[in-house]
Amino acid sequence: NAVTTARRLANGNQVAVTLEAPPGLVRYLPLLARRLKELLEGHGVEAAISIRLEPAFGSCDLGLTYALAMKADVLVHVGHYPYPYLRARQGTPHVVYVEAEYMGGDSGRVVELAEELGARGIAILYTAQHRKLAHDACRKLVERGIACRAASIMGCYVLPVLARDLGSYD
Repeated sequence: NAVTTARRLANGNQVAVTLEAPPGLVRYLPLLARRLKELLEGHGVEAAISIRLEPAFGSCDLGLTYALAMKADVLVHVGHYPYPYLRARQGTPHVVYVEAEYMGGDSGRVVELAEELGARGIAILYTAQHRKLAHDACRKLVERGIACRAASIMGCYVLPVLARDLGSYD
């Protein structure tokens, strides 16, 4: 978890942390920053926390340049699954991925659209923060007799996956 990692990477009793998130979650970063600071300071670690306001559009969209400019020891990336190809490099912040659930959205609207289109089956591809919404929509579709499969994807690889599976980027 981010607190444990930040404590472990602290230089003495100080640590610098950068937070980042996808568009729907960026607005919660100030609240997360305050809570993280409280938790770290409760463990005797003085925390300097910066927030990258530019949204992250996938687990591969890391604000390492920003974090380096902020002299961060830790980059906390909220809302995506870990990027499997990330390799730690000396001199760059340690990256911690924190799952978060987007609380907006209307799974019922997906069902309405599927019925309007006369769909017999639907595949819902989702990123980490939309897992609950996607599975809720699938459950509702199946209850209405529409086949559904929900699968997690790495947002960084959507187009190549579609091109491979569907034969085009269109």
